[in-house]
Amino acid sequence: MRLLVFGGTAFLSHEVCRLACEQGHDVSAIARGTADAPPVGVTWIRGDRRDPDVLQRIHSSRWDAVIDVGMEPGQVRQAARAMRGVTDRYVFISSISAYADRTNVDGAEMSEADSTLMEPLEAPEMAGPHDYGPAKVACEQHVVAAIGAERSLIVRPGLIG
Repeated sequence: MRLLVFGGTAFLSHEVCRLACEQGHDVSAIARGTADAPPVGVTWIRGDRRDPDVLQRIHSSRWDAVIDVGMEPGQVRQAARAMRGVTDRYVFISSISAYADRTNVDGAEMSEADSTLMEPLEAPEMAGPHDYGPAKVACEQHVVAAIGAERSLIVRPGLIG
């Protein structure tokens, strides 16, 4: 599988790249590299996802899946729009913080009735940590709007350690 990961040099995106390489996938990571380099075996597309020239470079290729861990709505919107015609699947790693009420979250899959989301952040960037949940909701909405519900996968994990 040919995968593109937004990030790849730190925390979750680094682990996603590492595991995908171990499984034999062809993995590319678009990252600035301010934290570290991607794992061995990953093709590093050095650049900032906010740069239209960088998005144009990756738009010229075909990807089986894109994996995005972003949290700034403007950046995720721009990336999802750029990828809409060149990927079969867009996986967005959101957060349990997207839920309006997290008191019933116990690790089990939530029913639709229990899964009311926070109001999405209107701004393209978070003003502070208090915007994290609403920002993730806005990011989710941007992905589905650009890629389509049938080709989008939204994952809302709890605490990632």
